[in-house]
Amino acid sequence: MRKLNNYLCVGLLINGIWLISSHFNLLPDFIEGLCVGAGLSLILMGLYAENHDISKLKNYKRTLLKKVFRK
Repeated sequence: MRKLNNYLCVGLLINGIWLISSHFNLLPDFIEGLCVGAGLSLILMGLYAENHDISKLKNYKRTLLKKVFRK
């Protein structure tokens, strides 16, 4: 079995937090919605990264963050 990539691990962690929170009603509904959306998008991104090269996306994100945080 192959090792899970970082996107999948974080997405599964966030969805696990949402499942626990929805069962015990720990977080507000808005935060739960953010957890669901972020978790699912990270899981889908991780599944896409398993079979495709995402180096262009990583480089684009890196340059975008450099532009934003450069002063």
